[in-house]
Amino acid sequence: MLKRLSTSEFKNYIHELHEKLRVPASRDGVFRELDVYFGPSRPQNSEGAFAFTDEYGYHYAFSEKGKVRIHKVSDDIFDASYWILSDQIFEMALDYATYHQTPGRDFRRPLFAKELELFKALGPNYVKRAEIAIDEILKREPYRD
Repeated sequence: MLKRLSTSEFKNYIHELHEKLRVPASRDGVFRELDVYFGPSRPQNSEGAFAFTDEYGYHYAFSEKGKVRIHKVSDDIFDASYWILSDQIFEMALDYATYHQTPGRDFRRPLFAKELELFKALGPNYVKRAEIAIDEILKREPYRD
């Protein structure tokens, strides 16, 4: 079994991965700095995403209005890194899709295409996981255009 990274090491790992998004996202003017606090809660219980590690695994959570609304835990650093970077990539892809809509075409087409393009910068395992997630969405809610 691999040694679990400390919260500080986890932060560095995520920042290194996130930095791989800078060039492809900057080409389209949609790069955003990492918006995740690394610690067991947000400072002064502020709203937003936070991540940390402990004896239970890698945690990724989101607090809103003083309550933790989402809290995921995994022993697998890939899972945790995917959760964090997926949210970051979604925000960048959303910015892209907002400015690249085509009338009469489903808004999600440029959104999903940009997500997959950005995931490519992280590696094939991230692309595969994103493709599965997108396919699941489209099975429930096919494109409407």
